[in-house]
Amino acid sequence: RWRTRVDRNQGLEEPPTAAQARREAMAAQLATASVRIAPSRDPAQRAETQGLGPVRVVPNATDLHLTPRQELSADAPFLFLGAMAHHKGPDLVAEAWRMAFGDGAPGLLMHGPPGDVDPGHPVGPVLDREGVQAALKGARALVMGSRWPENAPLVILEARAMGCPVIAPDIGGIAELVQEGVDGWLFTPGSKEELAILLRDARHHPGGTSRPPSTVESQGEALLAIYREALGEVPACA
Repeated sequence: RWRTRVDRNQGLEEPPTAAQARREAMAAQLATASVRIAPSRDPAQRAETQGLGPVRVVPNATDLHLTPRQELSADAPFLFLGAMAHHKGPDLVAEAWRMAFGDGAPGLLMHGPPGDVDPGHPVGPVLDREGVQAALKGARALVMGSRWPENAPLVILEARAMGCPVIAPDIGGIAELVQEGVDGWLFTPGSKEELAILLRDARHHPGGTSRPPSTVESQGEALLAIYREALGEVPACA
C-alpha cells in the first residue's frame, strides 16, 4: 500500500495516477541500489512483498541513555508530541483522554506544529530537544495516535531513554519498539475506546521499566558493516 495525500492529510485529494507514478519512480531508483536499508522490519517486509528487492534492517538509535525516573504523582500529565495532522491522530488522543477523564486530572499536554486537524484541545509550541526531554521526564506516558504505519518513530526511543512509558497503536514498526508491559502498551489502531482504557490504567503505573534504547554507536557499526560489505571489503553475509 502506498501513501497518497488522501491517506496522510484528510481532505486533500490526489489522483491515483500520481501515487502510481511515485511508486514506479521509487521502484526504479531502488532497483539501482546495491543495498536497501530500513529502520524496522515492517517497511522492509512491505517493500520486499511489493517486489522492491531485499531490504536490510538497521534500527534507529539515539544518543540518549536510560536515566533513572523520578516518582511521579497520579496527576502527572499525559503527553502528545507531533504535528496536528490527521495521520498522527492528535484528535483521537484528545478524544480518548476526554473519555477517560472528562477534561479533568490528569491533564493532557500537546505540543507540535499546526496541521490539518484541530484536536479540540490546547496545543503548546513546538519543543526543542531539551524541551522534549524535560516533557518526557515529567509525563505519565507518551501517547501516540498514529493512523498511518509509522516506520520507527525516534520519539519512542527518546521516551524509553527518559523512562517514560509509551501508549501507542499497534501499527507499522511501533510494535518493534514498544514491548507490551515493559516499554508501554499497545492498542488497536483507531480505537479511542481501547486508548481510553489504557490511559486510565496508566494513571497509576509508575513507569521507569523501559529498556535502554539502541545507541548511535551500535547503529553506526551496523551501517559501516553493510557499507564495507557492499564495497567488497568483507565477505557478503548469507
